[in-house]
Amino acid sequence: MTASPPLFPPATRDDWLRAIGGAARTPAAHITYDGIPVEPLPIRAIASPALTRADPAGWDIRPLHDAADPSAVNAAILADIAGGATSIALQLAVPGQYGLTPRFDAISAALKAVPLDRIPVCFAAGDQYIGAAQCLMALWEATGRPGPDMGGAIHADPLGTLAVTGVLEAGLWPTLELLGSFVAANIEPWPNVRLLMADGAPYHDAGASEAQELAAMLATAVEYLRALSFEHMPVADVLPHLTLGLAADADLFATIAKLRAARLLIARVAEASGAGGAAGTVDVWVRTSQRMLTAQAPHTNILRNSIAALGAAVGGADAITVRPHTHALGASDVGAQRLARNTHLLLRDESGIARVLDPAAGSSTVAALTTALAERAWTLFQEIEAAGGMAKSLLSGKVQAGIARTAAARVADLATGKTAITGVTKFTAAGEAVLPITPHPQPAPIEHAETRIPPMPVLRVSAPLEPG
Repeated sequence: MTASPPLFPPATRDDWLRAIGGAARTPAAHITYDGIPVEPLPIRAIASPALTRADPAGWDIRPLHDAADPSAVNAAILADIAGGATSIALQLAVPGQYGLTPRFDAISAALKAVPLDRIPVCFAAGDQYIGAAQCLMALWEATGRPGPDMGGAIHADPLGTLAVTGVLEAGLWPTLELLGSFVAANIEPWPNVRLLMADGAPYHDAGASEAQELAAMLATAVEYLRALSFEHMPVADVLPHLTLGLAADADLFATIAKLRAARLLIARVAEASGAGGAAGTVDVWVRTSQRMLTAQAPHTNILRNSIAALGAAVGGADAITVRPHTHALGASDVGAQRLARNTHLLLRDESGIARVLDPAAGSSTVAALTTALAERAWTLFQEIEAAGGMAKSLLSGKVQAGIARTAAARVADLATGKTAITGVTKFTAAGEAVLPITPHPQPAPIEHAETRIPPMPVLRVSAPLEPG
């Protein structure tokens, strides 16, 4: 008896490319700013590591509040909680940064009627982590709840402060030394508090590529672990108190792969430090990109935010902050804050993204891009380490110079039309009303600083660019 011919004859990659030729503009790979091709169907089969999220039920919905008026912040926080927020991020007006005044009276007023035992408070403390910790401790004492029972985050990140503002009041090396003793002293009494943050988002917002952002984040984490080694703190004890910060933008596959690569990179550092089992305890907090949010045609930012949040969710973020779509215009109104909050709910509850632990599993495109990004970021990380580490690389300008080159390439591509921003550089609406910009408050200048370097500004495109 002769075998029946197969119902579907074998198909090759060339067959697939010919089949999509009519629907796709081109089958050629997109090349990232790291020189990595993003192919629709990679030739190499690459095994993708399993993704794990701390909470399998979904991600932490974490709005960020950066206003200065405690009563306005309080009203916004209570609205967020009623609308589904599961934690709150507070930006403090520390040196070089606008936000809420870092005093107990202002912070307690902003958090009035907030159930701190259910809704953790996460400070973006930068180099002012001691003041933030004192405020958090005083809040807990006022509610009669002991520190060991409470959760939250200080997110001490002096290198992030130095990168963004260009200054550190107490000087770089004394600040890192104090950071080590601060973390070592508080790990045991505050077992559920994230004390440290290695933030790649400032480098992203300045124009960095995905691999540059990952390398800066990883080098920052290693610099902090090195500072703690002088306190004889095992890496396995520190990692549960560490948050990795990343940005999500409208490049969906790059965002997904970047988050997955971050897990691979911190796992490699943990393994090399003899703490491989603790890598999974590291928290990943993702905020939607500042640099992608435009002041012109701000409603198009709603789409960019949605794509970015989807990428963060699929990539396995533990906590996600969606910035209001009017962020580039200044202070956000109630409607913009509600849209940002509802973006989470549409993805989590209506689309059901959180019901699948690893939605990107099996995607050869994501797997190949994840591996390539991790390899490229590790190379850049090794270059930073060879130059003496993240602290010395910021002082020398090495990190900033590399990012500045990438930022210049981005601007050139926008000017020539190679890339586009809908509503700004392409498909602009004639006669569209331009909304007024109310800039965020300017932080007071820092007169006395022991360490001072050129700051990294946010890369913004505020008007259409003429082709060059």
